[in-house]
Amino acid sequence: MVWGNELWDQEAEVMSYIDQNAEFMLRCRSFIQARSQLELSFAKDLQKLVEKYKTEAEKPDIADDHRLCYLLDHAVLISICHVSYEILMHEKCSEPLRELASEQKNSRKKASTNLSQAKKAFQDIRSKYEAAKKQYDKTYREYSDANNKLKRLGETGTNSKSKVEKLRQDMNRLHHEADATRSEYNLLRDELNKAQSAFFHEQQADILNNLQIESNQREKTHRDVLRLYAGIQEQILPVIGQCIQGMKEALDSVDADRDAATFANNFRTGNPIPEDEPEYDPAKGSMAIPVPVHAVHSRRVKRPNIFKSTSRRKNTAREDFSHLPPEQRRKAIQKRVSSLQEEHATVCKSMNAIIKTIEIYKQQPQFGDERALAKAQKEVDDYGKHKENLAVELYKFQLYLSALVGLPLPDPPEGYKGQLSSGNILDGDNVSVSSFAATSTAPSSRTYSVVSKKISEDDDFEDDAAEDFDHQQQEEQHHNHVDTSNAHISNVVQELPIIAVGVALYPFPGTNDGELPLEAGERVELLEDDGSGWARILKHDQQGYVPRAYLQVENNT
Repeated sequence: MVWGNELWDQEAEVMSYIDQNAEFMLRCRSFIQARSQLELSFAKDLQKLVEKYKTEAEKPDIADDHRLCYLLDHAVLISICHVSYEILMHEKCSEPLRELASEQKNSRKKASTNLSQAKKAFQDIRSKYEAAKKQYDKTYREYSDANNKLKRLGETGTNSKSKVEKLRQDMNRLHHEADATRSEYNLLRDELNKAQSAFFHEQQADILNNLQIESNQREKTHRDVLRLYAGIQEQILPVIGQCIQGMKEALDSVDADRDAATFANNFRTGNPIPEDEPEYDPAKGSMAIPVPVHAVHSRRVKRPNIFKSTSRRKNTAREDFSHLPPEQRRKAIQKRVSSLQEEHATVCKSMNAIIKTIEIYKQQPQFGDERALAKAQKEVDDYGKHKENLAVELYKFQLYLSALVGLPLPDPPEGYKGQLSSGNILDGDNVSVSSFAATSTAPSSRTYSVVSKKISEDDDFEDDAAEDFDHQQQEEQHHNHVDTSNAHISNVVQELPIIAVGVALYPFPGTNDGELPLEAGERVELLEDDGSGWARILKHDQQGYVPRAYLQVENNT
């Protein structure tokens, strides 16, 4: 699996992956350096011990006893061996890893520079194309207006011949200008299509593919260096031979090509490479603007409420990242948790510093008057409110992460004032947090409402949660009615047109209202694809929505 085709729109992730590999090589080098220093220190200490007892061996009463001399000579040989081990680890392991990391960084820098230059050249051509298209549209509109005006003058029959002739000349001139701008537009469109094809299929693909090949080669060299280090450790510490053998087996299982394919599977979006620019016809008006990749999941289109499982709200928040593939979703939530933890720690530190300042003002009034004391107290209050809001947000995403990866519930952060009792029950609701973690694979809108019921500081968040709660209560009240109308729903499903058949590329939990869960490789029937990023499918006589990027259409019906 090559990066140039699979990760054409994931340049940032590729560069981050290369940087992480370089950092890992440097960490391995640091460890080996520290280990070699231990060997050198041991050899020096052993030599000092030999020098100390060498004086004892020269005393007359024990000079004839060769046993001590033999032990001292053997200790000298051991110290020399350990010095040799230190030199070997430095020359054969530490330095090669330093060179590998340097090559990795230089390769990444070179690829990034070449890619930026290719992008700039491609964008310059696109800018010229857009300008030519705009000019073509403008001249065509002017020509159309002049033509329509001439027709209107001919219909009235009250205008002078000279005026009509002048207007006809203007129309002919604008017609020639429109033809000229159209020719220039077609030339630039052809140039743009060639440049786009060359950029995505040749320039960018070659840069990413070469980066992948070089990275795989360095990974194999890295593995060989660590195998050599394991062999040195076997000579130094034969007692731990079994552990060293396990290390060798782990290194044997390293497969650079498989790692590169796994990386591509984790970060590819499944979006097709842009095709050639179609010819623009100004007479038909402006063409529809394609939806950007980063905004595919932000649009929420109102769907017909055929049955309960398709009920969807247009502005439903996707803050739990459930629209992403599983691994990307876990990383996104983890990144959000880390960011909130850093901000929470910074606020706590600042707040504690101001509290200590207030204590100094109170103990020694000469350092601060009443105005300074009141100002500091106000800052403490502001930091306290900010800390409470951050604690609520942090704990919410920690609950999301716990439910996703199956971890035990975390302790609330400092400043959290939600009413979470020791029995894992939220006051005012009969839903337990433990049952939430056991029964949910992702924080759904129900979880969102339960966790947020005690967040009184955030009015907007509380309003959305109450609306979700009311929505679920209405669904529970009509549950019996829906069950009794299953036969009617089945008839409706049979009458819906099937536009295509697709195969799921990735698993999708489908935890929100109106969504259907998918398993990788599962075949489904496509009922609707309006370009919003979400497709309506039919599976086992049930309808629902899944991300369009998760589906590969096999054939259209």
